[in-house]
This record gives sequence, C-alpha cells and structure tokens, in this order.
Amino acid sequence: MVKRILHDKKGKRKISEEDDTLHFVPVDTLPDTPESWLKKQKWMWENKDEWKDYKRELKARKDSIKRARKLKTDNQ
Repeated sequence: MVKRILHDKKGKRKISEEDDTLHFVPVDTLPDTPESWLKKQKWMWENKDEWKDYKRELKARKDSIKRARKLKTDNQ
C-alpha cells in the first residue's frame, strides 16, 4: 500500500492511496551523508556486519562531538 500526497496547480493538497507494486532497486553506494536515515535502517544493508560497523562508527562520531563540546564548555 502506498500513500502519496499530491498538490494540484493551485497548491491544494490531495491524498491518494493506491495499490501499487513497488520494486526494490539496489544501488552500489549509499548516500554520503553520515547520518542519513536510510543508512540507519538495517534492511538497507546487504551485509549485516557492514551495518554493525556503520552503527559503531556513527556512535564513535557522535561521542567525539559530545566530548569536543564538553571540552569547549569546560574551558570557557
């Protein structure tokens, strides 16, 4: 089931629901954005271990940012 929100020429919002068949199309690379919502989805990854590595890297990046902010506020 797909829910689409469409806008007509006057900008009026219309909602349509259709029984469309969707097809997954694999890609060679994921978006470069480190915190892309798609990259956080386990189902987006063909290899479970690569997904786990990504999640570890994301956590490390966030922890690093938190530490840097804390150092900055402590030094003020």
